[in-house]
Amino acid sequence: GSRPAELRRNFPLFLQAFRELKQRHPGMVGVVGATTEQVRAQLYERANSLGGWPDGMDVRVGETDLVARWCDLAIVVSGTVTLQLAKQSKPMVIVYKTNKLFYNLLGRWVISTKLLSLPNLIAGKQIVPELIPYFSGTERLVDEADRLIKDAAAQERQRQALRALTAKFDGKIASAEAADAIAQTAGVEHRAHAALPKKQTADQD
Repeated sequence: GSRPAELRRNFPLFLQAFRELKQRHPGMVGVVGATTEQVRAQLYERANSLGGWPDGMDVRVGETDLVARWCDLAIVVSGTVTLQLAKQSKPMVIVYKTNKLFYNLLGRWVISTKLLSLPNLIAGKQIVPELIPYFSGTERLVDEADRLIKDAAAQERQRQALRALTAKFDGKIASAEAADAIAQTAGVEHRAHAALPKKQTADQD
């Protein structure tokens, strides 16, 4: 994403979650998809204020679609990028960190649906874990991602559900085009584009 408020809220959470997951899975590598060079600079600046940039994490600018195709699992902010990941049938955990006071004062009264992420809304049921709203700490996110990393059957169930969700768009040649089509169906606007770190094999973990 590129909105400053989202970066401030969500990136520190993702940064710490990556550190904790890497402690559990030392061979893990990750990539952050940045929309612009300015966003990349903001990410590094923010990381430096929070203990430094972690080993094993890279940033790619304007290559969201490539990152989506490369990854085995994604931790992602709720938004249209989840549709790109859905088209690639990539297991994911969807998060949206928000202010608890604001949510209790306003959000909980305005939001009338239990499903908030686009893949789940389009499917009409929860097929992807969504941690929305997310208020504080890393435990819920890290545990959910770790569960998915360890559970190959859960990953495959999610892949199958995502394939079924996007099957109607199989006529699209490029994944970005398919994501655009899904986004139009959901009534939202889509922004995204497509070597990344070499992923280590399980025996290197």
